[in-house]
Amino acid sequence: MKLSGLVRADSIVTIGTEGVVGETFVAVQPGSARAPRAAALATIPSKEPAELSELLTRGNQLLSDADRMLKETGGRLNGALSAVATVVSNV
Repeated sequence: MKLSGLVRADSIVTIGTEGVVGETFVAVQPGSARAPRAAALATIPSKEPAELSELLTRGNQLLSDADRMLKETGGRLNGALSAVATVVSNV
């Protein structure tokens, strides 16, 4: 096989899905070039697949954090701009 050299002893296997309700497939990360080739019928490590609901929860939390930080920064920026405007008008 042309691709048999890509599967190395340090390759990692995960089960993926195509879209929200798509088919499942086995995804193999090739591993490093310095690792030996995986022997025929070898067992290589696997990684738990990411759950869509978990990713959405993390994304919502990131958006909430970003929104909070922008609101805090916006308030501080408005105060700084007011102070600059006062200084400029006094000059």
